[in-house]
Amino acid sequence: MILSQETLALIFKRYSQHFQNLAFEMSNFQALDDTCRMLLQDLNTDCRLKCITLKLGSVRTNNTQSQQISSQQSNDLALIESLIYNSTRLQHINIISWPVESGIVEELGKCPLFSALLSNTKLSQLKSLNLYYADHKMGPWTPFIPRLPSTASTLTLVSHFKYLKCLSLRSPMLSDELLREIVSEKRSRLEALKILIMPSNHPNNHRTPDISPGTWSAVTLSSPQLKVEYLISTRIPFEHLRKMLTPDIPLASVIILNYGKCDKELIEIMPEYYSATLENFTSLCDSPENDEALIKVVTTCPQLKSLCYYGEISYLSIIEMARIISLQGRKFDCFKFNPKNVRTNLDPGENDETVIKKNGSSEEYDLVAVRQWHRDEDDHQKKLDIMAESVSRALGYHWYLEK
Repeated sequence: MILSQETLALIFKRYSQHFQNLAFEMSNFQALDDTCRMLLQDLNTDCRLKCITLKLGSVRTNNTQSQQISSQQSNDLALIESLIYNSTRLQHINIISWPVESGIVEELGKCPLFSALLSNTKLSQLKSLNLYYADHKMGPWTPFIPRLPSTASTLTLVSHFKYLKCLSLRSPMLSDELLREIVSEKRSRLEALKILIMPSNHPNNHRTPDISPGTWSAVTLSSPQLKVEYLISTRIPFEHLRKMLTPDIPLASVIILNYGKCDKELIEIMPEYYSATLENFTSLCDSPENDEALIKVVTTCPQLKSLCYYGEISYLSIIEMARIISLQGRKFDCFKFNPKNVRTNLDPGENDETVIKKNGSSEEYDLVAVRQWHRDEDDHQKKLDIMAESVSRALGYHWYLEK
């Protein structure tokens, strides 16, 4: 059902004071229409929002050569910013992307949105702050490459909100000073720190943060309840990612999106460093066989209760992991694999590229079928059915490969 602007205007006018959650999303920010502008004006009059999410990309102008914001766009942005300034009940603020004209925001006063955050005294009890972190539920890709606040500006923002339970940001915004701030005695204890490991669109932000040795240890000692989550959305070389994987980080979750990269070294480091803290490992990208490494993760990480792996894997490895889970008396909330990448061919020497192979009893070469194209589908499905039955029996519920 499509509502007319008149109907929407009537709904907004009558019920705007009851709105609690508001999300703005535009890939390219344009001037707002009259209905949307009226909604913002009504909300600003009596803003009772508890959660606001802003996902606005770069500014679109009529002149493609110009990067300047028009007066109307500037006025519309001011309306959105005033929601932050006039809110009296906000508990959760998500700034996923926001149009700015300069580079890294070195001075918060130059960004009206951040000024509104710091000026509204009624936001002192804010529970959750998201600064340019794009949750994996928003899709397989992070299209917005924002200009990020500097580490100093990030520290100023976070220091202002003493009662945060959850902080989400991008890796270039991390610093020793920020980590020491979130565990200082004058603050409420932070429970979740979510970090999107992805470069920004500024040369100075293409760096992996240099955290001094011992800083993470101090964080863990001061806040034993803190859980760190890493989200990886792009293909980052392991040697760069390695700097973010020190053994003293209380890492509870690793999520690799569709266009990321899941190295064997990354999986192997999980049981080596994070056996006591890892609760979730999710890899949605295509990856080579990492069967042994995954089995070791399941075996040696007793807190693990969610495994989602879309790379190539043998059906026997899935059965073995389910058997280990059953033997250890554990319960999993998620145990998922990509049906297209579940291998049932037991000969690892015959991969999808095999065209010829040498006959073992002679010097002759035989033409062999390409496994991917000519495998016996009936036998393949039979093995998948055996796997589903075995895993269901081990996990104690009806389990199947989700397509």
